Amino acid sequence: MRSFINKFGVPLAVVLIVFALIFAIVSRPKPAEQFGDPTFAWYVDEDTGEESIRPIAENIPPLTGSGGKDTVVQVYKCKAENEKEPITYYWVKYSDAAKKQAAASPDQDYALIEDILSHGKFIRSPEPGSKWFSARDPRAEGLLSIPEHSTGFPRRQAFPKKP
Repeated sequence: MRSFINKFGVPLAVVLIVFALIFAIVSRPKPAEQFGDPTFAWYVDEDTGEESIRPIAENIPPLTGSGGKDTVVQVYKCKAENEKEPITYYWVKYSDAAKKQAAASPDQDYALIEDILSHGKFIRSPEPGSKWFSARDPRAEGLLSIPEHSTGFPRRQAFPKKP
């Protein structure tokens, strides 16, 4: 046994280390998959149900819809890794005051804009006849908590692919 170790010890140790490294690389968890392009979002016209894809940065809802009224709102969708299509959880719009403040903030200060908008954010279920609630209202909590997929895969916000 001692002669075997003296003769093959170093090459055997190198082979075992290489296999251990390969195993560690192959078995490490994958980074979370991003679903779509986060610079775009889905929008829906509340009156017509027509869905569209627009850049997020210059489209703070509500936007003017086909009937000339502010009826186009953002759609919040989520998806688990094992789901083919994202699921709509709620619609989003912002107060006029929040939109004006965000428009007046310095360009590219996304943290400030997000903070301003969070105070004037309203959400509702996509179900017909559902009511709008402030995102800070306790009644909105049920919409804001996204359940895991039945298989245990976490759902994350999904974005459309760049048009």
